[in-house]
Amino acid sequence: MLPFAPAATAAGPTIEPFNETFVDINPCTGDLHSVTFTGTFYEFDRASGIEYRIDRVVTTSSGFVGRGNEVATDERVFKVADLLKNAEGDLILASATLVWDAASGTLDIHGPGLTCLKS
Repeated sequence: MLPFAPAATAAGPTIEPFNETFVDINPCTGDLHSVTFTGTFYEFDRASGIEYRIDRVVTTSSGFVGRGNEVATDERVFKVADLLKNAEGDLILASATLVWDAASGTLDIHGPGLTCLKS
């Protein structure tokens, strides 16, 4: 029988929900609409370093919805690009840079942009 070392018990992750809404131009119609990024940021302290995960949903008041997730190790900056779709099959690419500020415990969203891919 081979001896096994007990598995290391890791503390639970730091969890930070986020919700950010801004008004932008629907790139497929030119009309104003609200865009909302909602999700959860996780920080895991691993033996090999810090691991981060972001799970999110992006919705618009004009009926588009999409989702995404990112995982990174020892990084606090995430460049995200999510494909949003509406009931008619129109597509928007939503992109942004998400920055985790460990000192304040906040996730900041920078430079969000929308691009119409199909209308």
